[in-house]
Amino acid sequence: LQLFSVVKTPSNKIKWVIFCYLANLLKGKRQMNIFILGGGVFGTAIGNQLSNNPMNKVVLLIRNNAQEIEINEHNTNKRYFPNKKLNKSLSATTEKEELLKAEVIFIVIPSKKIVKALNKFAKTNKRNTEPPKKINKCIRYKKC
Repeated sequence: LQLFSVVKTPSNKIKWVIFCYLANLLKGKRQMNIFILGGGVFGTAIGNQLSNNPMNKVVLLIRNNAQEIEINEHNTNKRYFPNKKLNKSLSATTEKEELLKAEVIFIVIPSKKIVKALNKFAKTNKRNTEPPKKINKCIRYKKC
């Protein structure tokens, strides 16, 4: 499991390492299960770009059932992109258990909510295994 938190630097530039990794996912040759925590502007934009690669299975994990239906059935997210049609292979879910299938997780939620979201993931892990070390570090020390 690879875990990335999309963080803005003080100069409002996204960390370069994430863009390098995104570029590899965009042109990858093997199927990847990619989950994005957050279906806002940035999460939807990243998910839409990653879903351009037919080898990627890209899923937005969101809280709102109506937004899930809109993305899955109409390929839109009008709250954030009123005039944009999303890639048909981008899907959304509200089921936290789906995260257990992820190979890559992008955390694209407000920083105030990251620890709470990761705690929910740890409780969702029904296999009674420890969440990945990076998640444990975030939960214990509140440093992501």
